[in-house]
Amino acid sequence: MHAGIDWSRGYDFLDKELQKITRRAKTGRRHVDLLVRVYGHGGDERWLLVHVEVQVQKDADLPARMFVYGYRIYDRYQRPCASLAILADDNPDWRPDAFWTGLWGSELSMRFATAKLLDLDPDDPAHAGNPFNAVIAAHRRALETQRDPQARLRWKVELVRALYARGFDRQVVLDVFRFIDWALTLPVELEPTFHQTLDEIEEAFAMPYVTSIERRGIEKGREQGREEGREEGREEGREEGQVLALGTMLRRLLRLRFGLVDDATEARIAAATSDDLMRWTERVIDAESLDDVFAG
Repeated sequence: MHAGIDWSRGYDFLDKELQKITRRAKTGRRHVDLLVRVYGHGGDERWLLVHVEVQVQKDADLPARMFVYGYRIYDRYQRPCASLAILADDNPDWRPDAFWTGLWGSELSMRFATAKLLDLDPDDPAHAGNPFNAVIAAHRRALETQRDPQARLRWKVELVRALYARGFDRQVVLDVFRFIDWALTLPVELEPTFHQTLDEIEEAFAMPYVTSIERRGIEKGREQGREEGREEGREEGREEGQVLALGTMLRRLLRLRFGLVDDATEARIAAATSDDLMRWTERVIDAESLDDVFAG
């Protein structure tokens, strides 16, 4: 796919159009993760659409979902659409790539491309210079360390250190770091160790990160709660720490799901209670848009 795209002509993320398509296809939990307009090679004005969906667990409904969005995108634009399913599950044998339905000699069918993350080797030195290799490595280590938090901590530190050392563009490092931080979630008792190591890495490479600053704010809220001599102070500190933690989590999920968070949304999160933040966080996965997250 990459070779077939003329990258010199740029690309467009069709966020608003995507929301229109998903609103018309509300049948169960269905959403298109990404819809991008790119240009093929050649001098004419032809262009194609790339529909990408990331599936993190085995789902028998995936082929039907790919079909539904494939034909809805074609119906909307009347142009070729390449549909790609990125399979991020832990089952090496699950490889859906087609949809078919029919009755009495009439049929509808679709084939779609897939990329199975388990097929990719994050330890292959040939791919060490590709920032997406760090994403593949984080995904693989997250699967391997689900029941071994100490090993997860070691891998998380190693991946972050390697990411800093590669000398990627700052925004690339920030984006990949956020994914590593999200994929390799640690138990609460191991977070201080990671924070301390992260501080040392940042100091060594002279590259501070927003994510670590946010996390230090969370820890500060917890420490304030512990230091208060009265129960009222302790309760206030715990609430502050919980609000900070939930706010950080919500911002991260919104960025992963919808991209940049605007000032109005930031202000709403900053003024919210822990109950509001918890409710909004639970809605992010199934929400079709930011409006759906904050509705009601």
